[in-house]
Parts: sequence; C-alpha cells; structure tokens
Amino acid sequence: MFIIGVGGLISSGKTYASKKIFNALPESEVFLFDADKEVAELYNKSKQLKDFILLNYPEFINQDVIDKVAISNRAFVDDDLLESLESIIHPLLREQIDNIIKNSAQKYLILDIALLYAGNLHKLCDLKLYIEAEEDLLLKRYLERENSSKEKFLRIINRQKLLENKKFVDVVINTSDEDGA
Repeated sequence: MFIIGVGGLISSGKTYASKKIFNALPESEVFLFDADKEVAELYNKSKQLKDFILLNYPEFINQDVIDKVAISNRAFVDDDLLESLESIIHPLLREQIDNIIKNSAQKYLILDIALLYAGNLHKLCDLKLYIEAEEDLLLKRYLERENSSKEKFLRIINRQKLLENKKFVDVVINTSDEDGA
C-alpha cells in the first residue's frame, strides 16, 4: 500500500487537497482517512473517551451525548484537558490507521491529518505533503466554519505551529490561490 500523508495547519486546505488526490485515483483503489471525521465519530463510539469525560468533565455530557463544541472550546484553553484527550484519541486513531493498512485491499491510503508530523505518522508515509496558506486566509477560512472565533483560531494555530515539523515533508503545496480550499 502506498501511503500519502497530507498535513498542515488548520484551514490550510488539507481536506481539499486530499479529495483532489482521492478523485484523481481509481475509486476502488484508494482509501481516504479523514482524521477530523474519525475524531468526531470517536466522541460517539469510544467508551474509553466517553468514560474519561463522564468521570472528569460531566458538564460536557447532556442526555448521554458529548457536547463536542463545548469540550473543544475548553480544551484549547485547558492544556491538561487537551493533553488528556490527545492521550486517548491519538492511540485510537493510530489503531484505526494500522487496521486499514493491515486489512485494506486498496493500493493507496490518503491520511488527512493536521498533526501528521507531531504524531510520527509521517513515518508510515511514502509521500508526505504539507498544505499551507497565508495566515490571514487561514483565519478567513476558519471563521466560515460553525462555532468558530478568532480567539479559538489563534489558540489552535499557535499550538499547531509548535508541533509542526516541515523537515520531513516531500512536497509543500500552497493553497492561497485555491477557491475551493
């Protein structure tokens, strides 16, 4: 399996680039792993994650459903919460990726993951792409999302900048001129 890692800062156009690559390959031969979607599903499916939140942050559970927006808002101002969530979520994502690599019949795997390099997932990749754009454009794109704010964007991007590492990158793609990114 040929693995393509697509990393970059928030709102840089990783998903846009990943979908472009996905659509360029034969559909039956490619698997697209969208980490953002997988994390959203983990909040609904992972007993370990739900138990942690229930035990430590019960205010984020309403009628047995985790309020992902509220916990996300809190996590980016509470380093302990963020690190605890990451210590649960990252191994679960890695397990999913390892299962895809082990069990999938597809020839290609695209990993759409913001912190591809910080999580050492770049070591799995045959081709590593870094998607970037001007910071003012990243902010503009981010603010188009539901439940977004400039303050949250700055907290997220500053943390991601600390963890990014372009020295492992094979190709840098700038999406500043892309309308759909």
